Amino acid sequence: MASASEFEVDALEATIETPNGMKLTISEAQFKGIIHAVAKMIEANNAELLKQLKSAGVLPDQ
Repeated sequence: MASASEFEVDALEATIETPNGMKLTISEAQFKGIIHAVAKMIEANNAELLKQLKSAGVLPDQ
C-alpha cells in the first residue's frame, strides 16, 4: 500500500491531450491564470458590445 506522503502535492496538475496527440500538463495555478485571463477578455468584450449597442440605439442608456 502506498504511503500518504506519496500522494501529497503542492498543486493539482492536469494533463490535456490535443487532437494531434500532443500532451500538455498544466498546474492548478496555470489553469486558474488562464481562466482569469479569459474572464477578463469576456468582460472587456461585453463592455465593448454594450457600448456599441447603446450607441446604435438598440439599448437605452441607463
